[in-house]
Amino acid sequence: MSLPISSSSSEQAASLRNLKRLVVVLIASNIALGLFSVYLLRSVDRRYSDLVERTVPALGNLEDGLANVIRVQRAVGSGLTNAPVAKRAEAVDRARAALARERAFFGTLIVEPALAGLPAERDGVQQAAEAYRRVAGERLDLFAAGKFAEAERVRDEGLRPAFDLYLTAFDRATDAVGAAVIHTSDAYTAKTGHLTRIVLGLAGWPLLVFGILLLLVVGLVIAMMVAFRGKDLADAP
Repeated sequence: MSLPISSSSSEQAASLRNLKRLVVVLIASNIALGLFSVYLLRSVDRRYSDLVERTVPALGNLEDGLANVIRVQRAVGSGLTNAPVAKRAEAVDRARAALARERAFFGTLIVEPALAGLPAERDGVQQAAEAYRRVAGERLDLFAAGKFAEAERVRDEGLRPAFDLYLTAFDRATDAVGAAVIHTSDAYTAKTGHLTRIVLGLAGWPLLVFGILLLLVVGLVIAMMVAFRGKDLADAP
């Protein structure tokens, strides 16, 4: 017995409405997924840009600060010892100027945001810097006063050990900043990978829906074929 035409038309209209709803849902989900992907990319870019802005200048300034300390050590050390007698006063002035430049540069270095999160390393560098400048100033005062033997004793017993400690503190701070960069970068990478997997999972759901619909259509076709086959057998004489 065939179905009424009105009933068949109603079923087709309902199926068409459901199909339209599904298309709308797919379009809306793709738009939402696209917006989320843009947000994810901008978030990752912002995080890495902030990381670069905080750490790269700090690492460069640490290297410049280390170079300044080496220049000061040369000026206060061998620069005074090897200066001709007639130019000793000039050598003292150069050493004082180099020490002043190092102190001024250090004032900008110690407030770097990358060092603010590393209080132990920051305090270590600051303490080593103060100890080194104190010994360097003592040597300069002795040399300027003509107490060359005492100035050389301060150089051997105080200035060189203070210089070594200063370099060690710089190395520790540089290593700590580098380790912090790697740790933060790894954390960003892990979080980005997690969000990327979520995006890929959401992007695959239309294929899943299509697969389910395909299975339903295949099942419906098979059921109809079985039903028609049974009807043909029943109508057979």
